[in-house]
Amino acid sequence: MTHRSPSFQKIQLLAFLGVLLSLFSLFVYYQHPSFGNILVEEIFTCPGILQDGSYATLDGILHFLVFDVGITVPLYSFPIPLGIASFLLFAFLFAAAQHIKHERITFNMKHTTAVKVLKLLLYVGAVYSLYLAFVMAYVLYTFCITSLLLTVLIFMELWLFVGLTKTGKGMQKKNYKKRLRRR
Repeated sequence: MTHRSPSFQKIQLLAFLGVLLSLFSLFVYYQHPSFGNILVEEIFTCPGILQDGSYATLDGILHFLVFDVGITVPLYSFPIPLGIASFLLFAFLFAAAQHIKHERITFNMKHTTAVKVLKLLLYVGAVYSLYLAFVMAYVLYTFCITSLLLTVLIFMELWLFVGLTKTGKGMQKKNYKKRLRRR
């Protein structure tokens, strides 16, 4: 039996769009393309966020805490581009939604465990994307369309997953009450 819920189709569509945007941000990080128009380059290639700035990698949060906030934390270096992190998140979401939709074992996890892991990953992604939005607004004074679109996709995915689990719990309770009435 498969779930024909439009929510799984929406989750997969949004995850696919997230994969495409993540691949674009990886292209920008490694290739530094020139579009010939300074305004287009500023908006889409996002110097300082997606390209070569200190916030272009996951360890940018440590840079933010030490140099912008003034908190003393060890400055570890794990230069993983943001595009790789978002690509892995959205690719995992796409694959897991496909497995859950067809009621297959998801990465050696039960369906309920897989949904909990996905929600946790989405919460972490949402918090990190809010941090990036804060950095864009109050530190760099520039906005990156690609990063903002990834943020919107993460929040839409989170909204769908939370709604999916709430609906499932509500339906389980309703069915349980019906079964009790029949007895």
